[in-house]
Amino acid sequence: VVWKWIYDPLSGILNFVLKSSHIISQNISWLGDKNWALMAIMIILLTTSVGQPIILYIAAMGNIDNSLVEAARVDGATELQVFWKIK
Repeated sequence: VVWKWIYDPLSGILNFVLKSSHIISQNISWLGDKNWALMAIMIILLTTSVGQPIILYIAAMGNIDNSLVEAARVDGATELQVFWKIK
């Protein structure tokens, strides 16, 4: 329902924003135009498939014991090494 509202060719928010920004001059039928339909569907798939892995990653990062990070810093690890090896 949200994507239908975003991509609606007559009153969709995407057309409104792009026309207000003077990027396009007339409405685009995002799902009805063969030049834009595949890209529009790819954006939907990308945004709907990225959310869960990000939430899992953030939850995992929050469960890292701070003593591991502190021990790495005491041993001389740089911020990049702490991020890459521990986090």
